[in-house]
Amino acid sequence: WGTCGPYCPVTLYQDFWLFPGQKDFQHVFRNQVYALATEAFSEAFLAEPVKYVPMEQEPTVPPPRIMIVGPTGANVTKQCEMLSQLYRIPLLSLWAAWTEKVDKRLNLARAARKAEIFEALGDGPADDAAEGGEEEEEDDGLDEDGKAELYVEAMKDVLGKHTGACVIDGTFFGDLKNEELDDGAKAARSLHNLLLAARRLPDLTLILKCKHDTAARTAFDLDAIDREYNKKKEAWLK
Repeated sequence: WGTCGPYCPVTLYQDFWLFPGQKDFQHVFRNQVYALATEAFSEAFLAEPVKYVPMEQEPTVPPPRIMIVGPTGANVTKQCEMLSQLYRIPLLSLWAAWTEKVDKRLNLARAARKAEIFEALGDGPADDAAEGGEEEEEDDGLDEDGKAELYVEAMKDVLGKHTGACVIDGTFFGDLKNEELDDGAKAARSLHNLLLAARRLPDLTLILKCKHDTAARTAFDLDAIDREYNKKKEAWLK
């Protein structure tokens, strides 16, 4: 392997992130093998390899980004907080940070769409259609592919060159509760697919496990549930 090992030198150069290259996009430069992440990156590397392969020194390695994931009840957030305090590195709540960036990009898309409609209407009032009726959700002008791309770009906004060493809370289950999203939309917003599409795999992923009874005790107040059950049972018996 070359100086980047199995990781894509273009991703490292542009995004300062370690992302594995693909076997289909391997090239030999100065008797060393380099693997690229995408076809576009492969073409860029072939056009100017010296731009992405430092000759005088080893490439700078990005700081460690550690992600912790696990099922509900595994205390993922607590473990992230403990690890963050132990090593004195920031804690990143990925779901909250990502949804904030998604909302920001959606608002920009809606504003652009509104301006486009207003321009098409000329000097006519843009809001007349909404008068006298229920307020409708603003059109962002994005189809499914457009929204999928927006989700990926939002992930890049969160995890970029600016991201230093950190512990990433990978609790990412918010969409499982959203019954309005179809399976395709949920797949586009899944953590695994987003990290791959954005080329933002963490350097280390810790997967927590726990037994069902342990998860239940952690996620629910079983004593409170029992009290509520007994209270309703007594009321029913009366």
